[in-house]
Amino acid sequence: MKKIRIGIAIILAILFLLSGKCQAQQETKLVVVSSNETIEVGEEIEIGIAVENLNMAACEITLNWDTSKLEWISQKKDNIHVVDNRIQYIWYDSKGGSMPKTGEFVRFRFRSKEAGNVSFSAEGTLYDGTGNEFTVLSEETRVEIQEQVTTLPAEPEVEDTQREINTNLETLAIEDTLLYPPFMASQTSYTAEIGNAQTTVKLLAIPEQESAIVAIEGNENLQEGNNSITVRVTAPSGAKKEYKIQVYKRNVEEEAAYEEEQAQMIEKVKEAYEIEKLSTSHASEKMPTEEKTEEEQKEKYWQGFVIILIGTMLGVGWYVLEMRKKKKKKI
Repeated sequence: MKKIRIGIAIILAILFLLSGKCQAQQETKLVVVSSNETIEVGEEIEIGIAVENLNMAACEITLNWDTSKLEWISQKKDNIHVVDNRIQYIWYDSKGGSMPKTGEFVRFRFRSKEAGNVSFSAEGTLYDGTGNEFTVLSEETRVEIQEQVTTLPAEPEVEDTQREINTNLETLAIEDTLLYPPFMASQTSYTAEIGNAQTTVKLLAIPEQESAIVAIEGNENLQEGNNSITVRVTAPSGAKKEYKIQVYKRNVEEEAAYEEEQAQMIEKVKEAYEIEKLSTSHASEKMPTEEKTEEEQKEKYWQGFVIILIGTMLGVGWYVLEMRKKKKKKI
């Protein structure tokens, strides 16, 4: 009797666990969330994916989107792959399930290209901390893309105010030296490399606002190794913005290696030029020979044609003579 009770208890426990898992499967949801319900052509939008009622330890999700009306803005992540109109996202808890995710767990950015209605939907497989698997499918989320609305120019007072606080540079450059990355007004940190003989650099810094003041610090007595140059822009309102340039000055050994590399590069360019020049010369010399060969082939063709024609005429004449001989013999 005791064994029967224990068996019934085990069966009830299993049924309870199974029912709990089924209930979790029913309650677990995948939701696609949009940052805006309506946008204009050319504007950006963010689409998030969230999970409800599950502490997720791993997932494999596919987001479907309309490529004709939207452009995906690339995100440099190893776990994101784009195939046609599908974005595949793979994630797992690297802490072995101790740091699961719930709620919104990933976002994707798009830029609208064409007016119209677009919809997003997601599907995939989720796993909880105990390895249970859940296959889920989200409902569609719709976004309306409208044509761009032409806005009236801002009032002059607003434009003046914007100019008063403009701390951007229009141009930032160093003579005979490249900046990395290439200059953009919004980018404030750069690197550059100069020769060992230089103790300063010729720096061009032009502000977008003509009345802004530009001050340059650290551009004197540059030493071997890293040097920091600061370009400070002060707007008429007093607002300030600093652009930093990390200038690396080569030492004597590095300078010698650099000059040798430049010399080798110049030699390679010269060699490539000579090879190209020689190749062009050979091609020009070859052309008359090819034309001559073609003329010879035409001449041989006509000679053969004439020989065949003469042979045919002689053959016909011989045949006519033979026929006449036979007729005379009969007579």
